[in-house]
Amino acid sequence: MVIKMKKTIDIYQKILILIACASIIIIFGIFFNSNNIANSDNCKHTNIVVPDITEKIDPTTTKYVFHFNFSSGEQLSLHFITDLKTVQVFSNNALIYDTGNKASTIEETSGKISHFIKLPTGKNTVTILTHSKYMASNSDSISFRLGDQRLILTEQLIHALPYVIVYFLTFICGLALFLCWIVIRKYIENAKAALSFSLLLITAGLWLIRGSDFVCLLFTNNTTLYYIGYILFLQIPTLFFSFSIHYWQINCKVWKMNVYYFLSIANMVGCIILHMFNITEFKQSSFFTHILLVIALFVAFYGMVLHIQKSGLTLKIKLTIIPFILLILSVFTDYTGFYSNALTSYKRGGLIVLIFVLCITIDILIDLAEQLREGQRNAIYKKLATTDILTGMYNRNAFEQWEIKQGGEIADIGIALCDLNNLKFYNDNYGHELGDQYIIDAADIIMKAFDNKGECYRIGGDEFVVVVHHISDFDIQKTKQKMCTMENEYNSKSDILKIEIAFGYTATIETDHQISDIMKRADQLMYQEKKRLKYQKRI
Repeated sequence: MVIKMKKTIDIYQKILILIACASIIIIFGIFFNSNNIANSDNCKHTNIVVPDITEKIDPTTTKYVFHFNFSSGEQLSLHFITDLKTVQVFSNNALIYDTGNKASTIEETSGKISHFIKLPTGKNTVTILTHSKYMASNSDSISFRLGDQRLILTEQLIHALPYVIVYFLTFICGLALFLCWIVIRKYIENAKAALSFSLLLITAGLWLIRGSDFVCLLFTNNTTLYYIGYILFLQIPTLFFSFSIHYWQINCKVWKMNVYYFLSIANMVGCIILHMFNITEFKQSSFFTHILLVIALFVAFYGMVLHIQKSGLTLKIKLTIIPFILLILSVFTDYTGFYSNALTSYKRGGLIVLIFVLCITIDILIDLAEQLREGQRNAIYKKLATTDILTGMYNRNAFEQWEIKQGGEIADIGIALCDLNNLKFYNDNYGHELGDQYIIDAADIIMKAFDNKGECYRIGGDEFVVVVHHISDFDIQKTKQKMCTMENEYNSKSDILKIEIAFGYTATIETDHQISDIMKRADQLMYQEKKRLKYQKRI
């Protein structure tokens, strides 16, 4: 079983290496092709356009004015992306587009939205008003692109694809690690670290995918994406905290962990309730979530310091220290981007998260493989300690361990004792090699006769015990008859070696108090059988 687990780990390592190599090729290929598309003279272009007038109406509202003059039959669209803003578009003072006209205030600023505005032909003035729910988010610049809508969509998807692949790989690494954990969780010591890290990767990957421009361009239900993204984000601090505790094996008091988990759950419930009742929006209530994430990062840093003090600069430290520093810088820049509404912060953060993910995943897989190798060695030693080398049966040590494990539980137990007649004769007259062959072949007959109905033990040179559970006397008689038939078949084909097995069986009765009571009766019956066989042979 342990060998099988090790093969499973090797498979997952190869899969992750292939994913990493394929992702590098795909990302570079997409960047190369996107540059070719942009530089091709034969390809239609979309153009980045700059507003003729940009005016800040008030701290939360900005006006952009364009003067266009399109020939008849030329259908162009204006594309731009906003985050946490309502948008109104006017053509020659006529309202042609409005995202703020919602049935409820919950949908007024539903996260990142990709806008495609179909522009009328002829000469017209296009005015765009953006209104931010938050004063800080109105300071960002918006990039406007003009061209055919399908061409704009294609170009933007191509440019966004490398980043979403990075985020998707984060999710895939988490899923692969989670499947690996399912298979081997019973065979490793620090299984909680692998579980918490896999869940962290799955959650972070889905959160990054949800916030990408790629998904924003393809999905129009922005409110649902906004809710999904925020609920996923609320899980990240808790998962990262749990991972840090188990990965660095920090001896943290249970009450401290419970306090953190309670605050995380209370924060999640509180944020959702506040938003549902329009008391505050998610972005306004994210500060405490960010504090929880900073605490989790501090715990991870503390764990690294303790590990260095205890074990020095191990492979785990060498693999994770630089990605961890980059992750802290990424969190800082993402926080800055979040509060200043910098839309590109996701891209920088996602690339750094992937580096961190790959390094941690490599270390965890190396650690799991080492644990499985150690488990394999222990399993071999354990098997040697409980296995009879000559016959492959359990040995006397295994039988004594079973007796201790059973204690006073002797209900519905049956014990068969088997003894090999004439073993000394073959050892003395034909040598121990033939004697060993006698033992091997007789053991094989015993195991085949019982046919997995019980556990077979060799407890002495020529003595065997078979322990059975919930078996009828009729089945025992069939087993004994089968054993005699196999003996006769064997002896008819053997010129020198003649197998003769004395058999004694008894099951638990009311007067039995321990296993030795059953053994004594079985031993008496076996010796009666032994005498009968010798007497029958003399006759």
